[in-house]
Amino acid sequence: MAPLVHPPAARTTRPRAHRGQEETRDAVARRRRRHVHFAAAPEWLPQPETYYPTPAVARPVTPATSLRRLGVDEVELLFSEPLPARPVAARDFAVRAIRGRDEFLLCGSLEYRKQHMGLTLWRACWAELYHGVLMLRRSREKSVEQKRKLVPIADCELAIVDFKEHVVELKCEFQGHHTRRVLRFAAAHEMFLWWWGIHVAATSPVDGRVLHKSMSRPALSPVFFLATAESAMESVFFPSAMRRARHGAVRAGEGGSAAPTKTHRSDETAAGRPTAASGPDRSYGVVHLIFVRHGEAENMQFRVNDREKKLTDRGLEQAEQTAVFLNAQLAQDRAATDRSVTLIYGGLRRTVETASRFVSAMHWLKHKYECRLLDEGAPKAVGREHRQQYRDAAHKMAFESICRWTDESGTHRRGGSGRPERPVRDAYRIVVCHASFIQFCVAQCYGVAKDVIALGAPIAHCSVTQIDVLKGDFMESEFTNRVAHLPLELRTSD
Repeated sequence: MAPLVHPPAARTTRPRAHRGQEETRDAVARRRRRHVHFAAAPEWLPQPETYYPTPAVARPVTPATSLRRLGVDEVELLFSEPLPARPVAARDFAVRAIRGRDEFLLCGSLEYRKQHMGLTLWRACWAELYHGVLMLRRSREKSVEQKRKLVPIADCELAIVDFKEHVVELKCEFQGHHTRRVLRFAAAHEMFLWWWGIHVAATSPVDGRVLHKSMSRPALSPVFFLATAESAMESVFFPSAMRRARHGAVRAGEGGSAAPTKTHRSDETAAGRPTAASGPDRSYGVVHLIFVRHGEAENMQFRVNDREKKLTDRGLEQAEQTAVFLNAQLAQDRAATDRSVTLIYGGLRRTVETASRFVSAMHWLKHKYECRLLDEGAPKAVGREHRQQYRDAAHKMAFESICRWTDESGTHRRGGSGRPERPVRDAYRIVVCHASFIQFCVAQCYGVAKDVIALGAPIAHCSVTQIDVLKGDFMESEFTNRVAHLPLELRTSD
């Protein structure tokens, strides 16, 4: 049987296309090919704005050499604008706080440079800072000589010469004579504390009567301050150390423990409160510290000048509602009057705008002061590696100026028991500042490191934190980071 043979398939022939049709197919093929089109300038469409708009001219971010994750306050310091050479003004709250007092502002050990027969010698001395005068006494083996050397510092010029050696140059003029002193400190934090203290003392008006009264007292002993120091690292002392030791001596005389009581933390019970026997008496008056963080600010990525960050619309609403809330709370307290309430705010734009809402809501408020110690910047001479220590020193000075107990009502008559015959008026201080200073004060109140508070107690925008300061600088925390007065859509913390 012969195999089946299939016939060949018929070849289909297409009609030859015309020349115009071939060109059309080539054009379609070229259009289907992938290509990149670079738009011209008029065709470019900008990217829509983010939630926090970034300006056209942004500062570059310099990569750090450390692998440690930086906190928000540390990153903020990298983009802060330098402060002027004289950051403290005459109406600053720190200047007002020391006015009329006959006690020193700062004291501690330092070295001053002396030229002798062509040689440069550094002499150890004990320094005491008063209104307009820096007093230097030679010290040898923890003993201080009675002979003193006075350095006038009113309207002086202060410059940091060497950050590595912690050297500061002081230029001043007194009765037509120009004086130049070079001081050296043991550590950077001591240098910055004295830098702030000299600026405050140089701006404060000099009272001759108070100055002569303070200088007539015998020299302060370094041994005394070292014995009453709260920690071994404390080397610069404030007047609170004198009150702390005096309060401990009074308690020992009343039959208590002979050991001097240092702070509120040494008398705490397991619950974190002082006992009834050792706790302070509120009849002497209480200083209520009400801390308010500024409202939400624009540009949260720190890409512009830190001093010019303004509040967002939500930040303005936060400030207004917080001001109305505090105004209603103070109106219910009979002790809160126009003379007992003081508003203290920082010098940055976001804190000034927040404080302006408080002034509008509290039209009866009479005492309003700016405090440059609450700012976040640093002078041009301070490098980025030293700005954190500079800010910590400013926080310490602000804490000593704002967060200490003072008898706002003046002298009162005492009864037979030594207590006031009538109640003492309390004082209220509304402090509009930044989260870093609030965390610093809370850490001082609880006696823990600031890093612990920064990690475990975030501070929201326009949150309210209250700390009461009693006689003897006893501190009691009432509440922290309260935002119940704000609706949910106005609660932010970044």
